[in-house]
Amino acid sequence: MISEEIGIYFRASSLENAMKEKDAMIERLHKEIDDLKKLSEEMQHMEVKLQEAEHVVAEHVKTDEIRADGLENALKEKDAIIGDLHKQLDELKELPETVRHLEHRLHEAEDQTVQAPKDEEIKADGLERELKEKNDVIDALHKEIDELRTVKVETPEVEGVATQLPDSRQRFWFKRLYSKLTGRRKLQQEQTAKPAELRETIVNLEGKLRDTELALSEAQKADDVNKLRAETDRLVNEINEKNRIIDELNKLKGEAEWSLGEHRQWLSDANNRANGLENTVKEKDEQIGALNKELDELRAVKVETPADALNEQIEQLQSKVQELEGRLRDSEKAIAEAPKPEENKANGLENAVREKDGIIDGLRKENDELRAVKLQIPEEALTAEQVNELRETVKNLEAKLRDAPSADEVAANGLESAVREKDELIEGMRRENEELKALRGEQEEFAVREQIPELQSSLHDLEQKLRDTEKALAEAPKGDEINGLKSEVDRLVNEINEKNRIIDELNKIKDDKEWSIGEYRQWLSDAHNRANDLENALNEKDKVIEGLHKENDELKSAQSEGIKSREGVGPKSEEFE
Repeated sequence: MISEEIGIYFRASSLENAMKEKDAMIERLHKEIDDLKKLSEEMQHMEVKLQEAEHVVAEHVKTDEIRADGLENALKEKDAIIGDLHKQLDELKELPETVRHLEHRLHEAEDQTVQAPKDEEIKADGLERELKEKNDVIDALHKEIDELRTVKVETPEVEGVATQLPDSRQRFWFKRLYSKLTGRRKLQQEQTAKPAELRETIVNLEGKLRDTELALSEAQKADDVNKLRAETDRLVNEINEKNRIIDELNKLKGEAEWSLGEHRQWLSDANNRANGLENTVKEKDEQIGALNKELDELRAVKVETPADALNEQIEQLQSKVQELEGRLRDSEKAIAEAPKPEENKANGLENAVREKDGIIDGLRKENDELRAVKLQIPEEALTAEQVNELRETVKNLEAKLRDAPSADEVAANGLESAVREKDELIEGMRRENEELKALRGEQEEFAVREQIPELQSSLHDLEQKLRDTEKALAEAPKGDEINGLKSEVDRLVNEINEKNRIIDELNKIKDDKEWSIGEYRQWLSDAHNRANDLENALNEKDKVIEGLHKENDELKSAQSEGIKSREGVGPKSEEFE
């Protein structure tokens, strides 16, 4: 009985000690549970901060997506602009054919105006010949008048003279001479009407000659034709210079299009890289979510572990919390030190400004080279307004030139006045001749007979003059041809204005291309910055995932050790009981 009571006492004491130990262990466990609760609260706080950081990263990703959509729209607009430029290039390719057609027409106009400078020479030669002929006619009339004045012959009566001759032979020869004289008188009577007809023909031919000379004087002068030819050559040279400038602008536009395509390819590569990084970030986010879920499940597991295992786990969790806090501080510091989008944009604008300065320097150099080109026209003639002013000046000068008599006209006017004076002198001599013929009617037949060859010669000369004048008039440039040349010059001036407009449009297109290249460079810089930010975020995600994997492994190892310790404690308690 005593031994049983002693055994019961020892057993009760051992149980009491065991109960105290259990109570102490329970208190320690409660304390550790409280510590774990505090740790879980700190972990929740860290998770909240991590979610906030993920939210910030997601907002950056959304901003990058919006920017990518804007880049796609801009690419579509640039494609439309490039299509318009291709259309304009096709139109510009047709310009050389138009220029060749204009040059062909210009050569035809030059061939038509080759004979024009001979007009004044022909007219002057004709007037000189006419003046010489008039002088010959005047000398002949003077000689005839002198002969008429010195004639002192009285015509005897033929029958009385014949009867008074004693010799029959003399009478025979006298009758024969009389018969010849009678025949000649009949012939003269028949030809008395012929000088009147010749004079009428001469008057008609002189009228025709005056009309022809008037028409020839109204024709355009050779100086006008030469000026038109020089103006046409100048306009053709200016068109060739415009074509050279258009070719250079087309070359610059091609280089700008090539650079734009290259920047578009770079932008596409950067967008593809950014999209790939975004997909990688999404995958990392999914991995982080899965690990967080697994950690939550592990935290929810209630495992009874011995004090040593719990202490070790608590220390690991505390070190993990400290490590996470350090990472969080590093992340916040990195986010604070990271360049902002405004700074990136400012850097891109500075780069764009530097690029624009380079482009401006290149354009200035090109303008200096263009100014150095030696042309027959000043540089200011490249503008349409000043071309119009020059055209007005040219028209005024042409009007003054038409109003002012040239040297040939002055010479021609002098010759014409001399011819008129000779005509008046001839007319006066003719009147005097007719008066003398009226006084000496008996000698009229002899004067008419002597005048007929002269009239015939004058008629022949006048006909030759008329043919020469008509030939000169036919070879002279017509008013329609001169008007055609002037219209051709006006058309060339209009074409030059059109070339200037095309050059201005090409310069505007080149400026737009350069502006587009600057925008693409800025977008490319933004895409690179975005890719770098995504790479940094991806590296941070990798670090977080690595830490979570490590934490997960530690929790799994702690859980397996707790299960093993629990399985070891169970048999001992059963044996104790």
